[in-house]
Amino acid sequence: MVIGPRSSSTPTAIPALATLDSYVHETMARLHPSSAAILVSRGERVIHERYVTGSFAGMPPSPINAESLFPLASVTKAFTAGVLMALVDRGRVDLDAPIATYLPEMARPGTGPHSRAQVTLRHLASHTSGLQYPRNEPDGPIGSVEAITAPGHDFCYSETGMNVLQAVLEAATGQPWQDLLQTLLLDPLDLTSTRYIRKLDPALALVPARAGDFADPADHYFFTRARGLTGSGLYAPAREVNRYSQAWAQHGTVGGKRLFSAEQVAAAARPHAMLDASSAAYGLLWWVFPAAGALVMSGATHTVSAIVPATATVVTVMRNFYGDLPAGFRFAADKQRLVDLAVSIGRAHVSPP
Repeated sequence: MVIGPRSSSTPTAIPALATLDSYVHETMARLHPSSAAILVSRGERVIHERYVTGSFAGMPPSPINAESLFPLASVTKAFTAGVLMALVDRGRVDLDAPIATYLPEMARPGTGPHSRAQVTLRHLASHTSGLQYPRNEPDGPIGSVEAITAPGHDFCYSETGMNVLQAVLEAATGQPWQDLLQTLLLDPLDLTSTRYIRKLDPALALVPARAGDFADPADHYFFTRARGLTGSGLYAPAREVNRYSQAWAQHGTVGGKRLFSAEQVAAAARPHAMLDASSAAYGLLWWVFPAAGALVMSGATHTVSAIVPATATVVTVMRNFYGDLPAGFRFAADKQRLVDLAVSIGRAHVSPP
C-alpha cells in the first residue's frame, strides 16, 4: 500500500523511478520491514516521494508518512562527518593532527601492541585507527583504549573509534557533541525533527525496527546510548535525511546555506580503505563508490542515501528492518543498486514543474 505525497515527476517520465519503486518492494518482500520511505531529489527539487506500508508481523503498528521518525543507526556517522568537516573548514581541528593534540592522555603509547599516539582524526573517521577497548569491551574510559593494529593500516568498523572521535571534537571545541550537531548542521538546514531519542515517547511518530514477542514494547525500538553519539542513535524523517544528503550532493551548500567547503566534500569522498565489495570503498564516515562518483550513507536498519554530486541527485530509501539477513542479501550489493539507480535518475531529463 502506497501512501503520502505523489511524485512531481511520475515514474513513466523517468523509467528509473519505477525501477526504484519495484526494487524497494522487492527488498521489502525479503526483509519484511513494516514500512519504507522512498524520496528522490535533484538539487532543491523533490521529484519522487513514496511511503509504503509493509508487514507489521511482530512489530507494533505505526503511521508511515512524512512525519515518521526512522531509526538511523550508522547513518548517524554521516551526520558526524558534516560536523567534522565543518570544524575542519573553520580551522578548529586538523584531520592529520594526532588525537593527542586534543586529548593529551593519548600521547602515551598505551598498552596495546601499537602506539595510539600515532592515531589521527583521519584514522578515526576512516575506521583505520586500530583502537579498541581492553579485552574488546564495548565501552570504557577513553584513556584505556589500545591500538590493536597499526594506525592507518587496516580497516575495522570501530564504535570505539566513534567514542574517541566524540571526545576529540568536544575537547577541541569545548562544546558538548549535541550542541555541535545542532549549531553546525540541524539549525542551518532547519532539520527540526532529527534528534536523539532515549526512551519511548507516545507523542513521537517513532518507527520500530525489531520484530519479536517482547514483554517490553520499548524493545522494538532503538534508543540513544549515553555515549557513542557520533556513531549511532539519531532518528529522522525521510525528508530531513534527503535534505542533509543534498548538502553533500551540492558540494557543501544547500538552500543558500554553506555548511562546509567543496574541498571537504572531496576529502570525505576520497577512498581511504578498500572494502570487500569490488566497487566500494570507505572515505571519511562515508561509503564511497569511486567509479560512479557517488557517496552513500547507510545503517543497519536499512536506511540508505545514495548521492551523486555530478547531477545533485539523491536517492533516499528507508526500511525499518534490523535482524538476520536473508540468504543472498548483501549490504554492499544493496548500496550498489541504489547508486546505479541514482546515476540513472540523475542522467534522465526532468521537465520543469
